[in-house]
Amino acid sequence: MTESQFIALVDACLTRVEDALEASGLDHDCSRTGKVLTVELNDASQVVINAQAAVLELWLASKRGAYHFKWDGQRWIDSRSGLDFAHLLSRDISAITGQAVVLKV
Repeated sequence: MTESQFIALVDACLTRVEDALEASGLDHDCSRTGKVLTVELNDASQVVINAQAAVLELWLASKRGAYHFKWDGQRWIDSRSGLDFAHLLSRDISAITGQAVVLKV
């Protein structure tokens, strides 16, 4: 995968995350700077999603943990657990907010 292909995948993913959060009705604020999306949740905790172009990874960090995702051709997969990005993002946000959230990203 080229860096430009990677950046296009990341941009699309970040947009889908923003759209899914908006559709969820969850109390949150999103801010995006370049390839970094910061989601502030109702308890003032943050979830940060960012591109690491040098290693072609998408990173997710929250107070529940940090994850590194590689593109498998169809979705972003965590390099340690083998779980996909949408699952881990939904799980962490649900745990932080105390609300069941399933994000389709």
